[in-house]
Amino acid sequence: MTASLKNAADRIEKQFRQVDETAQVVLKGHLLIEEALDTIISKFVHHSKFLEDARLSFYQKVLIARSMSLDEHDNEIWDIAFKLNTLRNEVAHSLESPKRISKTKAVIDIFYREIEDADQEFKENMKDLPDHVLLLHAAS
Repeated sequence: MTASLKNAADRIEKQFRQVDETAQVVLKGHLLIEEALDTIISKFVHHSKFLEDARLSFYQKVLIARSMSLDEHDNEIWDIAFKLNTLRNEVAHSLESPKRISKTKAVIDIFYREIEDADQEFKENMKDLPDHVLLLHAAS
């Protein structure tokens, strides 16, 4: 086996040896949000089957759903969706990106702002959780 082939095999083994909990939460959370967006949008149009051919991006779906909101259009939850989408793109297209940490922090920071008015016990319970658990809460 050549050195470059061995290096490639070692890298593949390293990537599959452990589960990346953050990537798993980000990817699944993103999918669940996208399903919810599809449901929201399809409820407000007369013939949702035509939307499938539109090939709307996640970003576009968030904007459309947000535009349909009567009284939550300024809620920071939309910013969580946008930032989670940015993080998802980073996770999906780069295994070891240096930007991942700052993009994770951006989602978590918005989540903390969103729960500022929550009861104190809930906020205390959030304080020492690992990033992947905080991202799970933010996505939900």
